[in-house]
Amino acid sequence: MPFDSATGVVPNKLGRVTGCADLYCSGWVKRGPIGVLATTMNDAFETGKYVVEDLLSKPSIQDQKCGRDAVIDILRQKGVAVVSFEDWEKIDATEKKHGKEKGKPREKIFIIPEMLSIAKN
Repeated sequence: MPFDSATGVVPNKLGRVTGCADLYCSGWVKRGPIGVLATTMNDAFETGKYVVEDLLSKPSIQDQKCGRDAVIDILRQKGVAVVSFEDWEKIDATEKKHGKEKGKPREKIFIIPEMLSIAKN
């Protein structure tokens, strides 16, 4: 991704990164370190508007409404372990149980294979 270290911004037009199709930026990396939180938020809304505009202008996006199941299939084909909401609830319950045993609201599990094991059992 291009970056202008002299100005501290990613070259862009309306949040569309110059020279990079389907890549966008907002906030300080778009305009530089100026403004307050509301400025950055409104800037993100502006960029989001152009992301949606670009997506809707692509016939392939309008014609294909694959949905969640198609995304899950693609992830699984790539070997990505998919965690459903129900799987996450198992992880959440286990973290809360371990936390309660230690007098805390939760004991966060950081080891991904451990999380996946809990989710799938």
